[in-house]
Amino acid sequence: MTAVWNDAPIAFVSVNATDSVETWNRLTTAGATPAGSMVFEHQRILERFPKVGTDVSDANMAPEADRIAEAICYTKGCYLGQEPIARLDAMGHVNRKLYCCMARPCPTSIPETSLPVITSVSHSSNTEFPVLVQLTVNTATGSKAILAQTPEGTVLELTITA
Repeated sequence: MTAVWNDAPIAFVSVNATDSVETWNRLTTAGATPAGSMVFEHQRILERFPKVGTDVSDANMAPEADRIAEAICYTKGCYLGQEPIARLDAMGHVNRKLYCCMARPCPTSIPETSLPVITSVSHSSNTEFPVLVQLTVNTATGSKAILAQTPEGTVLELTITA
């Protein structure tokens, strides 16, 4: 599979173990640059590409992943799960969505409250880095600073990017 993320072509290659060395050699000879899982995770988060079981689960409706243009067709004929998707389309919006945000350490101490939980973090920098988080639409459109926490409990200040 190939894709373009942030103007760079990316190829995901899956081969059986006996062909892996030959495939690796052919790709690098052709000029491919191996990037590794950290680069993949960083790009995945920047593109809001959710990981099932991490960023979204069966507790989420498909439009909450905010990949409507890429994953949902409202004009297709009958399909399993069509009715709740059509109801969400008729309402005009979902109550919560997956957002890509730039996060930075929170400058002040925060009392223990229930904050949204960040689902994916790119460890690309110690000062500002992209994260994925499920937020209510009302929270995301408000003017106040958005605070969220990592699964470990670290509080971060967020700025929505997409």
